[in-house]
Amino acid sequence: YHTVDYGEGHPKADKLARCLRANNFIPPQDWCVYLILDPGTRRPALLWVAIPPGEFWYQGRPFYIPYNELTGRMHAGIMAHRAKMMEPRRVYQRFVIDAKMGDQTPPGAVEQVKSAYTRAFKHEGLRSVETSSRFQPGETAWIVRSMALREMMLPVAPGAEWPALRVVSHKCPQLVSQIRRNIRQVSKHDIQDKRASGQVDDLLDSLEYFA
Repeated sequence: YHTVDYGEGHPKADKLARCLRANNFIPPQDWCVYLILDPGTRRPALLWVAIPPGEFWYQGRPFYIPYNELTGRMHAGIMAHRAKMMEPRRVYQRFVIDAKMGDQTPPGAVEQVKSAYTRAFKHEGLRSVETSSRFQPGETAWIVRSMALREMMLPVAPGAEWPALRVVSHKCPQLVSQIRRNIRQVSKHDIQDKRASGQVDDLLDSLEYFA
């Protein structure tokens, strides 16, 4: 339901899906794209999310399209370089970061995590319209982020056959896996408003920051 990379001739392949397919599922340069970072403690993650122009919207309501992901054990410089190589000419709308992790200074380091990534992004020429090479802090309250994402997963408008969130699933396999496997902490009495521990959720967190 939440995919956008339908097969050729699929009945739900609307103008938006056809445009992405024709461009190898990379949004055109005039689309608004956010780049969201979860620095993590060992494995950072980047998520690309696009908002198409109004001509692709449904009854005045926008779609939100995660279309690429990048994860792995790498430092800020390598991640910034790989992100630049993936879309060399892209000017982003905004960079967003996990606020709590971004404010930390790792043992042996001399600068905060967000400062290290800002420096690396600037060095690689990654820039955004709203935040230059800096990052906007993401929402710190998980329940607020979670509710915002759940709202985004609903139909884009009453009676619509598409949800507002439409994932390029074959290019975001780990994000899809994290959404599907996400579970909450359960007590003897109820399901609690917190995520169960032990899950890999860096890309899911990034999508929540965007939401």
